[in-house]
Amino acid sequence: MIYRPEYPGAEPSPYLERYYIIKSPFCELMIHRFHQGDRGDIHDHPWYSFGWILRHGYREHVKNTDGTVSVFERRRGNFGARNANAFHKVELRPGEAGKVLTLFGTGKRTRNWGFQTSNGWIDWETYSNKESNLIKNSEDQNYHYKGWLFPKRVVVQ
Repeated sequence: MIYRPEYPGAEPSPYLERYYIIKSPFCELMIHRFHQGDRGDIHDHPWYSFGWILRHGYREHVKNTDGTVSVFERRRGNFGARNANAFHKVELRPGEAGKVLTLFGTGKRTRNWGFQTSNGWIDWETYSNKESNLIKNSEDQNYHYKGWLFPKRVVVQ
């Protein structure tokens, strides 16, 4: 479970459950259960990725090549792929918290990731420090994973 605060100073609340199917340095495949949508500005990813909506859906804000942002209704069965430089943001529809399931896959990490702001691209760590209520707490801070197929999460000693 990944947690993040609702607002500065608040107790963290569930954002996303992540269940790894494959976890390796070359690719990852996981199931995501969304409890909240993304907050703040649109973001990119550190790798090529794809997503397939297995249950329910969401609104996706996508940056167009001309810099504008379009909003798309994504429903069960929708499949999408994006390169590492593509920007987007997930918005859950009312009543969908905890109901949205996706199969999410990635390629090998190729770059840092961040947010597109009115001041340009900002890496996630700088953005997180500035907008502490917007970024999830990393579930991997106190754990690592053993095995690549259905990896087991183990406590870091």
